Amino acid sequence: MITAVLVLAIPSLALAFTSQAGESVTVSVPASDDLYLAGNRVSVQSPVIGDLIMAGGDISNEGNISESIMAAGGNIDIGGRIGDDLRAAGGNIRIHSAITGDAIIAGGNVDIRKDATIGKDLVVMAGNIYLDGTMNGKAQIIAGKVYLNGTIAKDVRITAQEVVVASGAQIRGNLIYESTKVNPALEGIVSGTKQFIQSPIRGKTLGDIRGKALGILLSYILLKIIFLTVFGWLLYAFMEKYIHEASDILKTSPWISLFTGISFFILVPITALVLVFTIIGIPVAMLMMAVLCFVFLFYELIGTVIWSSWILDRYMKGKKDLWWRKLLVIFAFAVAFGIISGIDIIPAWMAIGALLTRHWRLLESIRK
Repeated sequence: MITAVLVLAIPSLALAFTSQAGESVTVSVPASDDLYLAGNRVSVQSPVIGDLIMAGGDISNEGNISESIMAAGGNIDIGGRIGDDLRAAGGNIRIHSAITGDAIIAGGNVDIRKDATIGKDLVVMAGNIYLDGTMNGKAQIIAGKVYLNGTIAKDVRITAQEVVVASGAQIRGNLIYESTKVNPALEGIVSGTKQFIQSPIRGKTLGDIRGKALGILLSYILLKIIFLTVFGWLLYAFMEKYIHEASDILKTSPWISLFTGISFFILVPITALVLVFTIIGIPVAMLMMAVLCFVFLFYELIGTVIWSSWILDRYMKGKKDLWWRKLLVIFAFAVAFGIISGIDIIPAWMAIGALLTRHWRLLESIRK
């Protein structure tokens, strides 16, 4: 709620950038300033004199950008000419652009097409990488699987489980690569020196890996349950009245609490993004993001405490003063939140929303 007020309170500012946001954002006229775009679908079809920053579900650019591009989204398609660097992170990323500077890319699947050129260095991390363009600088590649059919002019370092080499692939510098076994086809396309590093994954059986992964998972769950129980008990003990008031809101307005919790996680980063581009707003934006990170890191702790209070208020009236009952309920929720990681985000949203609503009402009463 506080975030919503901040969003509505921000005045129009005459700054050297243009921003747009919405479900579907399309830019078809040239932009003479830095351009900031956010939406489910974002498309830039015209030139931008400045930087281009995009965030969304589906992102595409076909215009020439005089400076850098920063893009984050589900599906990213980058074309046109980029006057400086490209930084992109997403699920599926396709590059068919002429990039003057460096390219730093992270994604699930990265496809650098044949018509793509990178003027300086390439750093890419992905599940699968298809490299079919021309890289005029150095390259550092980390992936599960790499398909090479392009040209890399300088030194290359590759860390991958598998490298597939096509007939058009060339490495004109030196190569250092780490994998499970030597790849003669990869070494055959290198003009400089070759160095192979044995991956430590070799020699381990699938059972060994699964057993170690299971042990790490169980240790993580156990430590999380202990953390939620101990700190949940301390938080409840020091803020019992405040927590009970929040659980009352959760009991009487569960859907409003859920909506408030979801709105908090959506509106805070949007508001901070707007504020960070104003000199006076930078400290406020940093504070807002710090609060968001804190809540995100400890959302399970907040959920454990608020829902424990809800159970104590609803089903243990007259008995909740016994300390061991409180501890038992908190422990039960700690186990639940410790095991069902991921699914627990919905009850956590409701708990956070109730806490925010209680905080808002407290501020309102102070103001009046």
